Amino acid sequence: MAVKVAKQCCERLSREVLRHLQAEEAELRQELVSGNLDVSQAWWTDNGVYRERAEARLEELGPILALVREWCGQEDLARWLRSAGHHLKTALMLKELGPTDEDR
Repeated sequence: MAVKVAKQCCERLSREVLRHLQAEEAELRQELVSGNLDVSQAWWTDNGVYRERAEARLEELGPILALVREWCGQEDLARWLRSAGHHLKTALMLKELGPTDEDR
């Protein structure tokens, strides 16, 4: 039942869901590059722990993000745009939505 509800939410609120996923993924990628951005920490604090956590979380979320994007119709929309000859729009849309399994 939970999966059915999640799919319906993704179909009906796809734009909002995809924006949320993109923001969460962008935050983790920023942490992966920069480590902890907490200004209350000393600048010499070892950021390796934060980077490792971000890397593990991104790896863990990869399949989930791909599934939710699929439920939101990202793949169908990309295929439709590409088949309609809108290659530039397809590339821009996929760039805005973030990487998928096919891109990795």
